[in-house]
Amino acid sequence: MPSGNGQLFIDPKNHVLDSLGAGFTVGVQGSLIKAGAIRWRLEQIVGGFLAQFQAGAASQLGKLPALGEIKVRFLRDAIGQVLGTGRMPFMEALQRLCGKNCPSVTADISMLTDNATGLQHRGLTFKARNIPLAVILVESIDATFVPESGHWEADGAILFQSAFPLRANVHWIAEGTRLIEATASLRSIRTPISNIVFLQRLEFALHSQPPQIDGGITTTAGPTIGGSPLVQSDGSFVLALGPSGFIKAQGAVNILGLPVAQGHFEWYPSSAFSFGAGIHFVFQQGGIQNPGTLDISAGLEGWASRSAVGGEGTATVKLYGATLAKAEMVVSRAGWAACGQIGWFRVGAAVRLPGDTLVLMGAGCDVAPYRAAKSAHAAQGGPMNLKLRASGAGTLLRFRGNGGAPKVVLDGPHGQHVAASADGSPVKSGSAVVLQDPDGAATHVALKKPAGQWTVTTAAGSPTIAGVDSADIMEPPAVSARVGGRGAKRTLTWKLKPRPGQRVTFTEVGRDASAVIAKTSASRGRARFTPASGNARARRIVATVEQSGMPRDSVTVARYTAPAWRKPAKPRKLRARRSGSNLIVTWGAAAGAARYAVYVTATDGERELFMTSARKRRLKVRGIARVDRAVVKLQGLRADGVPGKAATLRVKAGARR
Repeated sequence: MPSGNGQLFIDPKNHVLDSLGAGFTVGVQGSLIKAGAIRWRLEQIVGGFLAQFQAGAASQLGKLPALGEIKVRFLRDAIGQVLGTGRMPFMEALQRLCGKNCPSVTADISMLTDNATGLQHRGLTFKARNIPLAVILVESIDATFVPESGHWEADGAILFQSAFPLRANVHWIAEGTRLIEATASLRSIRTPISNIVFLQRLEFALHSQPPQIDGGITTTAGPTIGGSPLVQSDGSFVLALGPSGFIKAQGAVNILGLPVAQGHFEWYPSSAFSFGAGIHFVFQQGGIQNPGTLDISAGLEGWASRSAVGGEGTATVKLYGATLAKAEMVVSRAGWAACGQIGWFRVGAAVRLPGDTLVLMGAGCDVAPYRAAKSAHAAQGGPMNLKLRASGAGTLLRFRGNGGAPKVVLDGPHGQHVAASADGSPVKSGSAVVLQDPDGAATHVALKKPAGQWTVTTAAGSPTIAGVDSADIMEPPAVSARVGGRGAKRTLTWKLKPRPGQRVTFTEVGRDASAVIAKTSASRGRARFTPASGNARARRIVATVEQSGMPRDSVTVARYTAPAWRKPAKPRKLRARRSGSNLIVTWGAAAGAARYAVYVTATDGERELFMTSARKRRLKVRGIARVDRAVVKLQGLRADGVPGKAATLRVKAGARR
């Protein structure tokens, strides 16, 4: 269409179509192909001719900005074909979050049109390959323009660049320069997305305003302990795009098989995650609910990696109907424990894993395992004599009853008098605590100064005593540590007060990193370690204390600042040799690489992406004939998907390297 009174002139001798400087616009179904003066050189082809020119600033192909050279091919059957390269601004808006790691994206566009029908249905298409979006790589997009809606609709494949790459097919919808949405759905799967996180269901949508991915997800995370995953979540999530991308999920969460009303976790591509929950839980034993035995309401925050599990929080714990003040909750690979105070006595309940065995008092918090107490038994229902030795923090006695919790009465060597309550409520005094457990048919008596001879009787109407067990009440754990060294070479030095059955695990914990440094029972020692991979540099060293295989306490014993997380080094010794129609690619290790991305571009321009683990440094690429040239580009990828400097190798046709 001319701008004003412009005319087109054909020079048949030189095969030129010329407007002699007059302005024209050329377009197809709303897509501006050219604006301004026209001078096309027409090259003779079979049945038609070809016009070529450079795209101007306002040129469009299917409402996408055009770049470089545009070709208009006029075919014998009166159909026109427009070929060119277009920018994809709706992808670039997301890519800007990646900075230099995400170059601009172009797409090869093809349009078919004729004078009778205009732009033919599904005649406008484009293709794009290997578009990085932080922890996601868009492997392919094959799009078609739908004239009726004015939308681009595309199908493609994406790759989650985690330690265990996950591929999914995606459907995209875009309008010109704006991405409307991209959706995908995966169900009934069990796919690892890191060493410790398994994906079971995924439904998501990708939006450009604001740039994010959100949807629904079901995952399990951490080791399986006692037949239950450490964390299982079913809810909604948001994926943050960028070099330090992560997933936040919230919804219904089970921790160690325990249902919680609300919970959350954050997963990082460095194979670390943190979790939290608000728990209200009544313990059930043998399928029978015991509301008078153990009732816990707690706020728990924890962390985990492939080798580390830990957590701590505050709790309101009711044990035998008594509320434990200053209660806290501890999680480790051995299980979990809720600990608190009743008077002077620090008492707890713990669940040992595997087996989901509930332990009340014995080996819970500051109480050692029970052992049979030495006593002088009298006649059934008569008095009993107990000779107790001195203990560091006291002694806990468990009186097992015949058919119920016995209502014991104890008289000590120095005039002490301790008696269970008639109504079963806890008894607290300056030197003794009495707790009755009717469901367990036992009565627990904690004595602060137990040394000497004690006489035990039962109140009128009480069940008789079937047996007596005792346990030491231990002093609180005493653990200290410090971090020495510089950069990536660090040393942890610790001191602790050893006790029989005690084991301490030292774990490095950061917002997006966690790893076990040492497990020990030694009173002092040193361990060299490399800071765990992660962008967050503030780290703390947490000592998780287990007693006789049960969690007892968790305490932060040191803090330090980790070095900045560097990009992987450039891979060395990149080699390629031919084996028939295959190309065998090998390379040396790149420092800091969690895995490798290998791009292979053949003679026809088709580029393939291969992902390998850090240990696998050999790749067989099929379908590269001897007459084909190839370009191999190799990059080490950090655990969060950030690439390092690339090594490039050009393979000549027929060459052996």
